[in-house]
Amino acid sequence: MRIATYNIEWMDRLFDNDGVLLNDDGWSSRHKVTRKEQTDALGVVFKAMDADAVMIIESPDQGKRRDAALALETFAARFGLRARKSRHWFRE
Repeated sequence: MRIATYNIEWMDRLFDNDGVLLNDDGWSSRHKVTRKEQTDALGVVFKAMDADAVMIIESPDQGKRRDAALALETFAARFGLRARKSRHWFRE
């Protein structure tokens, strides 16, 4: 079994409040990087890891208006990842 951890700076900014991946030419929170560039690069990394489970540090926010699990599952579906179900352990 392959288990990985990954700290993804500003990943929360790649999704809207409905968990939709903002894979467009708008600026991400990374300096001089578009959301499309960041999400596509993350997709390459996750596909290369080919992990059974991934703990994401700085994952999308969880709250009354945001669903982190939905956002992560949307990301996994977009890139066809094997690790495609999400559990979020810190609830408000």
